[in-house]
Amino acid sequence: MIGQNRLKKYVYKLIDKKQFPRFCIISGVEGSGKKTLCRDMQNNWKDVLWCVEPDNKIETVRNAILDAYKAISPTVYVFYDVDNMSVQAKNALLKVTEEPPNNAYFIMTITDELNTLETIRSRATIFAMDNYTSDELYEYATLVKNYDIEAWAIIQSICEVPGEINAIGDVHKFYEFVEKVIDNIASASGSNVFKLSEHIKMKDDSVGYDIKLFFKTVIRICFKRGLENMDNFVYYSKGAKVTSNYLGELGITGISKQSLMDIWILDMRKVWM
Repeated sequence: MIGQNRLKKYVYKLIDKKQFPRFCIISGVEGSGKKTLCRDMQNNWKDVLWCVEPDNKIETVRNAILDAYKAISPTVYVFYDVDNMSVQAKNALLKVTEEPPNNAYFIMTITDELNTLETIRSRATIFAMDNYTSDELYEYATLVKNYDIEAWAIIQSICEVPGEINAIGDVHKFYEFVEKVIDNIASASGSNVFKLSEHIKMKDDSVGYDIKLFFKTVIRICFKRGLENMDNFVYYSKGAKVTSNYLGELGITGISKQSLMDIWILDMRKVWM
């Protein structure tokens, strides 16, 4: 695992001293390596069993809790991406984390710790993923692909975590797509402009460009063009400001990416037409 050296050192110190918390939350933005950290722990923490739960449904949570009370050997129960876990499932976990069974450890990963119950947070030890340095991202990028200088410059300006480097795909093709959107969003017909969302990944199991990377790249290009031609600075700064607002809304739990994209298109046309 590249990066997270401080966090890994702390986690393994707790494991070695047999002081690892019975209940913890690993918090970090999407793509920051929360699952990779858990897999790294699984490979190195040899004297416990690992149960990585397949989903966050209430039935799965209840079955894990029943198993935990029966566990003879120390067992780690892992729940990934609990941001959208139901209230019923969270309440079930809340009850077991009040006084965890002797042989049970519970780990949850989450993009924002505020997306779970305050009572759960108060009972958990929270491990926050660290920011990645440019050198760490470069090291990761070279493992993914041999990027040219121009592609790396784009990656460096918009990618903050390894997961975003994975998601960007063909850097030049993606960047050209965003430039084309910026060039045509104000002039294209209404029926055509809304076809833009066909190229954006709206659900986890769908294909397309990552919407967060798309918004970040729009902002980058707008600032770049505004600085290159000060006569158009106000024009592009308006587009950057609108897009920045929508980028922030992506962090809202349960937000509809499709609706967000459609309204973004309308607002961009409003400020640029």
